[in-house]
Amino acid sequence: MVKSFGNIIETFKRHGAQTIDTPVFELLDVLIGKYGEVGKLVFDLADQGGELCSLRYDLTVPFARYLAQNNIKSIKRYRIAKVYRRDQPVVTKGRC
Repeated sequence: MVKSFGNIIETFKRHGAQTIDTPVFELLDVLIGKYGEVGKLVFDLADQGGELCSLRYDLTVPFARYLAQNNIKSIKRYRIAKVYRRDQPVVTKGRC
């Protein structure tokens, strides 16, 4: 699998894409509005110095924040990273 990722990354780079490292943690109130019920999808964490945090569910919210903070209108990028979903997958439906 490592060789496969290496080939994929090499292809992205050959075409001018860059990777962007985004945080694993997100503010809980940002994700609630995007993904629905907290208990079913989002891993919420304890209060962290006055802010409720959670683990990222996908890579969309951190990427959107990166674009907005850096005033980027167009970019070639790739990202291979872990995401954290709090769900009960049904193996018979193809997820395990």
